[in-house]
Amino acid sequence: QMLQLAEIHALDLMLKFLNENASSLLQQTFVELKKPLATGIGHDIYSFIPTTGFTVSLSGIQKEDSGKIRRELIRILTSISNHLNMDAFRAFLTRTKEKLVFSFENAPLEFANQMIIPEVLANSYIEPNATVLGSNCEILQMIDTLAEKEKEFFVEVFSQYFNVDLMIEVQMVPSMEMNEVVKSELEKLALKKLQSCS
Repeated sequence: QMLQLAEIHALDLMLKFLNENASSLLQQTFVELKKPLATGIGHDIYSFIPTTGFTVSLSGIQKEDSGKIRRELIRILTSISNHLNMDAFRAFLTRTKEKLVFSFENAPLEFANQMIIPEVLANSYIEPNATVLGSNCEILQMIDTLAEKEKEFFVEVFSQYFNVDLMIEVQMVPSMEMNEVVKSELEKLALKKLQSCS
């Protein structure tokens, strides 16, 4: 689904909250265990294409644990209402805003790389109407607005992704040979894209 910018940031911030540090829910469920199910967790938001989406990726998992991990992850994400403590989430939003202000003042290139450059590239090469330039720079005001929202707003944003079963799942077993093949193909794609842009 194509979400409004505020909803996209809400989704991104919720996923960060669930995976912020060692005490966060996803880290406690999959990583911070005597026998970890994964060595790391990350997420990505895709918002510059006609359909907004996100991925949650777990690294260092054992193939035999993949079914259990998938079921547990879906259970957590589909019952987000039970896991979203609004006092803790609002405190997280305050910390996030402070970090962004620090980044803007003390590391402007990092801020530009995170907030501005993706918009410029998307606007130039993907879809002219995919994003309004400068939208991401409104993130500080958006965080203030989101901090005033009730839990129902965030639950609704999240629930839009789970009214159907997941459609695609890719599993890979680490392989040095496969790594070299993937690396080679990525280099070819990057060269082709560079040539088409020039």
